[in-house]
Amino acid sequence: RADDTGMVMFGTLLRAELELERAAASPTLSATPVSARLLGEYGAWFDVYAASFGVASELAFDHVGHAEALATVERAREFALATDRAALVRLLGAQRVSLLLLGDRAGEAERAWRAEQLPETGEGCLDLKSQRWREMEAITCARVRLLSALGRGGEARALARALRGAAEKRTLLRTVMRALALSARLEHEAANPDAAAHLAEALRLLARTGYARPLYRERRAVVPLLERLIDSESAGPVLGDARRMHAALTAQPAAAQAAAPPLYSPKELDVLRRLATHTDKDIARELSMSYENVRYYVRKLFSRFGVRNRFEAAHRARAMGLLPDTDAGDASN
Repeated sequence: RADDTGMVMFGTLLRAELELERAAASPTLSATPVSARLLGEYGAWFDVYAASFGVASELAFDHVGHAEALATVERAREFALATDRAALVRLLGAQRVSLLLLGDRAGEAERAWRAEQLPETGEGCLDLKSQRWREMEAITCARVRLLSALGRGGEARALARALRGAAEKRTLLRTVMRALALSARLEHEAANPDAAAHLAEALRLLARTGYARPLYRERRAVVPLLERLIDSESAGPVLGDARRMHAALTAQPAAAQAAAPPLYSPKELDVLRRLATHTDKDIARELSMSYENVRYYVRKLFSRFGVRNRFEAAHRARAMGLLPDTDAGDASN
């Protein structure tokens, strides 16, 4: 029967979403996303649309690139607007903001946030009375990333902690895992020792749930944290999980590595090339960025290199082949 066909389709899509959430690399899924028109014909509900669109954008990001992932979300959002699905519009609007941030388009992401009229406060993001848990998760994660990109790291870390608390209260384990992965990245970028504790908590939850995708999403920060944890004496019972996760994140197939986002974003490299010879104000003026945004990238680079000043960062970058030897030099703020 037609309704049976629809239910089988919906169950398969929800299973594909779960498979993706449990993958430490870009997986081969048991089902591919379905067109919005076909989902509508079979009477799909919010969770099915969210799962199908979410899987589609993630696979597009992994296998094609950032631009196609963004186009996938924007097409889905146009459908949601045309069919008057307000909750889906909000969720997709938040996903669009996250993708813009992955493309180093913080200014555009901030404008999109305001245009979508998404909440400006932590309470509004975490509200589960007027929005579904998927909305809350997507909106809060996007808000955390936006605050971080705008140089408001303290607010971002506080909101990530609040997201974890709200999710734990309602046993939303997928959301807890996303909050832990975000917290590990943010604390790592802020050079806080709490980063290792968040990662250890994530590894313990990973052992229970298999939700590896959040760590995969934040792998640029997670890989060095895993290496630090493995080399430390505090890994204890999570040592085996840390080693397995590190192997999964660093031994991807060549195709997956090619599709993955680069280790350093274009904006990070632009700042890095000028780090030893320009002040932060000069970099801001030359790259048409705000001073606060430049400071965010400088702190992020210091954290990634494990250094405390511009000279050490430039030296480390040259040693890694990220800068030519002719860029030697120093500058002060």
